[in-house]
Amino acid sequence: NGEEGTYDAYFYERHANAGLMDLFDWGNLTYITLGWTGKMNERTNFGAMYHMFTLTETGTGTGQFTRGIRGQTLAFGDNTKDDLGSEIDLYAEHMYDGGLSTVLRLGYFMPGDHFDTAAGNEDEIMEVMIEGKLTF
Repeated sequence: NGEEGTYDAYFYERHANAGLMDLFDWGNLTYITLGWTGKMNERTNFGAMYHMFTLTETGTGTGQFTRGIRGQTLAFGDNTKDDLGSEIDLYAEHMYDGGLSTVLRLGYFMPGDHFDTAAGNEDEIMEVMIEGKLTF
């Protein structure tokens, strides 16, 4: 039918790739992650990560931005610039018996020069997330 779909794996740990805030989908996306992790004890770990996002190719598409400021999608600006922005993530996870764990995440995203700042997209995004996970 001429449509190109996007890859969405059945068992996919969404927070494990391209930042904990899950702002970008795959497609025309290149990113670099620097991180540090530690263990408080055998059941509690924590970490900090810094991600830098760019378009793989400029002028050919905009990538996929899945969420935006105040629930609105960011407007793409200069398609010749590849800087999508940077994200800082902090997290702590505690594991319980029986495969249960809780995770507290704090994410901070700073849009790059690819986004249209005239549309009010110079604002940063901050997100706090508490997640419960049961692995069985």
